Amino acid sequence: MIATGIYIDDVQATFWQEVSTMVVLIIVIAIISIIITVNVLRSIISPLDRIGSTIYRLEETGDLTLAVDTQGKDELTQIALGLNNMVSSFRDIAFNSNASVEQLNVSTHSLESVANDTKQAMANQQIEIEQAAKAMNEMTATVSEVAHNVVNTANAAHKAHKEAGEGMALLNIAIEAISGLANEVE
Repeated sequence: MIATGIYIDDVQATFWQEVSTMVVLIIVIAIISIIITVNVLRSIISPLDRIGSTIYRLEETGDLTLAVDTQGKDELTQIALGLNNMVSSFRDIAFNSNASVEQLNVSTHSLESVANDTKQAMANQQIEIEQAAKAMNEMTATVSEVAHNVVNTANAAHKAHKEAGEGMALLNIAIEAISGLANEVE
């Protein structure tokens, strides 16, 4: 017995009863903490595994149609949504790039066709220019020949005019002589 009127055996029994209650309470709290920790870890690890798996498949296959499951409202779901949006943007860029490459390919073929047509047109134009130059040379020769003939004709006409003038003078002399004879004969 202690000076307070309480038996030591009663104090020890109460102490051990309280220790037992505390141990049970600590064990229950520890089990609950473990269960909560496991659930929290699962809620973190599972989405991280899905995100990691999708990133790995994207890296290995280059398949831009893959997407991470986005169930939930936590930060990891926001990360998954961001990854899905980024992959969607890459997919759009790849599609637009492919469309641009196709359009460039079509434009290149079209430009090549236009260049070939232009080359052929220039060759045809060169032939036509050569033919026109040949025709102009022939026309120049013809004009030169016609001009020469005109000069010769003018010279001949001038000579004929001169000779006609001389013949006319002789004819006038003859007419005067005949008139003079006719006057004498009368």
